[in-house]
Amino acid sequence: MASLEASIFIAATPQEVFDYVRDPGNLASHHGIVLHAETQGDGPIRSGSRFRGTSQILGRTYDWTAEIVDHERPSIISFQAVAGNISVTISYTMIPEGSGTRLAYRADARPSPGSSFSVVAETLAVEGYRRQVLVDLATLDRILAGSS
Repeated sequence: MASLEASIFIAATPQEVFDYVRDPGNLASHHGIVLHAETQGDGPIRSGSRFRGTSQILGRTYDWTAEIVDHERPSIISFQAVAGNISVTISYTMIPEGSGTRLAYRADARPSPGSSFSVVAETLAVEGYRRQVLVDLATLDRILAGSS
């Protein structure tokens, strides 16, 4: 299993950061590998809500479905893949810091059983994803700092 942690200071309130990152419709705006994501079903976004999307990793396109497994506004939100080629849990923790928020990001991933990911491809994907996460967090900062 591969794990990745990163954080960034964002000049926005924890509530603003939480509300933005919890909305699957915003994923493609700040996640470089996400091509599309949308909520499944109606009603408010909360624990148990599901969303589906498409990502491109190492030039290949993958469809996935995720579920919100932890939803505590404004401090933490976690998503877990429930269908797709990679089993991943992604968590965002919003920590008040000065006039803004320290956003802590964590991803725990492993290929799903029967996945087309090889060990080599997984290693390359993880290293590429580490770089991508830093770009993604900087993009998120630009989006949210500009909206405050």
